[in-house]
Amino acid sequence: MSRNRRRSGNPPYGQYGHFEIGELAQHVRLYRRAIAEYRKEIGLTNYYKAHYNLGTIFGERGRYDKAIRSYQSALRQRPDLGDAYNNLGIIYRRRRQYREAIRALSRACRIDPRDPVYRFNLGFAYVSARKDREAIAAFRRTLALAPSHLDAMKNLGFLLVDMGHVPEGIRILVRARRIAPRDPEILADLALGYLRQGGVAVAARVAHRARRLSRKDRRVVAIFRRVREATEKARKVRHAAGRSH
Repeated sequence: MSRNRRRSGNPPYGQYGHFEIGELAQHVRLYRRAIAEYRKEIGLTNYYKAHYNLGTIFGERGRYDKAIRSYQSALRQRPDLGDAYNNLGIIYRRRRQYREAIRALSRACRIDPRDPVYRFNLGFAYVSARKDREAIAAFRRTLALAPSHLDAMKNLGFLLVDMGHVPEGIRILVRARRIAPRDPEILADLALGYLRQGGVAVAARVAHRARRLSRKDRRVVAIFRRVREATEKARKVRHAAGRSH
């Protein structure tokens, strides 16, 4: 009698058993074990979720080439997997492959047009690609889907102020400030908006508050200095006007 066991054709831990072990290992951050289990599952069943979870691990650990290949493998089986396109878009943006990022994120938005996360990430990819008008449209859509999306408010408000749509930009940033009153970036952008409206005094107050909250953020410091220079210039103008009388 042969001592070799007859193969049953079933995976040793049941269907998707290695995948389930991999998920447990990933949850407790045993990434090497998780990767090994997902690869075993792929060898047995080619389960698309194992490919997707590998992409997640590789992406979080900065191994972008492997992450891209894993997500692409998942998408070959499930071309309607919006999260895979979203994650691909984020990776491509980090690699400064902005065209590919926009393409992937646009596909995610087509799969689920009502997901505000996909729409926001598309907007951020447009910002990175310096396509400001497209970014504004994406952030507006994000807020239509999720009216309290703080990052969308911050980015939209900044872009509107930067492109000269100052009153609307200020309104958006004021909404953002109500949600996060101690956010120095929001305060700095508001100060810039008030300055562009000619409100030097209110810009100075808001810029000082932003500066107190963040003394190391380069953009906050740059806006603070810009407002301070405008304030000093306005003071000199008033002083000169007073002497002329």
